[in-house]
Amino acid sequence: IRMLHGTKSGTVSGFLQNDFCRISPTIASEICNKAKVSPSARPSTIARDEAEALYNAIQTTKIIAPPTDCLNPLKEEAMIKGLKKEVDAEFYTVITRPPSVYRGMPFCLEVGLCYGGSLPKEEPVRIMRFANRVPLLYQQGACSTTESIIDTAWKNYNLSQSKESIPVGPVVIVIHMVSVWVPFTSEAKEAIAAYPEIIKEMKLALQEAGRQMASYIRKTVKAREQQER
Repeated sequence: IRMLHGTKSGTVSGFLQNDFCRISPTIASEICNKAKVSPSARPSTIARDEAEALYNAIQTTKIIAPPTDCLNPLKEEAMIKGLKKEVDAEFYTVITRPPSVYRGMPFCLEVGLCYGGSLPKEEPVRIMRFANRVPLLYQQGACSTTESIIDTAWKNYNLSQSKESIPVGPVVIVIHMVSVWVPFTSEAKEAIAAYPEIIKEMKLALQEAGRQMASYIRKTVKAREQQER
């Protein structure tokens, strides 16, 4: 309603095209028809019931995903450089997922994984969480990053893991979410909400990093242990 009253467009159709992203005249007409609102109506005259109908119509209309060139991920080279500076490990990998969308908001996920070196072998993996380059220090258990790590089958990647728990092994996992609007669970901005689209992208990135780690373990670590025996 605030957007309708504040728009500079003279019609509802123009409002939809100019104040929203990737809405063409055809899609604007489709939304108006679904909401039973005249495309030529003045936005300032739209009542609450009509505004709610427009909102619901937008939710059920297929709209092209918004552009993702507004995102600025750290990228592999910078992340690995930072990890090598902070973590004494023998294997490093970084996975950057293609940009995706949740509730119309573009986002990108980066996952870094460090293995071996001086990292403790019998302790749960260390988790480092970031949102738009800012570290998240509290409420780890309530964060979607932790949920996605627990939901990943780490036994497939040579780590021990009990049911519904964080895996155990000499590993550091870094998850970085980049978005124009990070969905925090509270105003304290300490944990990322568990939207299905976000969980899916986190798990895909974790699985790719896990496959690379497992390949390294098979080729290098197992061979080294065999040679020592």
